[in-house]
Amino acid sequence: MGGAPSASTGDEIVLHLEGRIEGTALESLGKWLDQALAGPATTVGVDLGDVSDWSLLAEAMMLNTAERLSAQHRHLVLINPSPTLRGQSLLGLFDRLRTDPAG
Repeated sequence: MGGAPSASTGDEIVLHLEGRIEGTALESLGKWLDQALAGPATTVGVDLGDVSDWSLLAEAMMLNTAERLSAQHRHLVLINPSPTLRGQSLLGLFDRLRTDPAG
């Protein structure tokens, strides 16, 4: 899993993820999402373009983060999700959260 922000401004921060998001990668993802929640960015982006697979827990973490950001009038945006990743969603994540590009 990539764990460093690929872009950051006062209004937006983007994390680029890659590979499979499961197991030990979930800890790194959780830490980054917690940091994003604590930060000032109004838009938190997660670039999924290079993600091949992810666990149900990773999906739940995204949904939980999106709900917590929304309570603060902030947004989580899922960037570049592949058709494969969209098809793997068990929580309807891509129907519930903003994506770029919209699918």
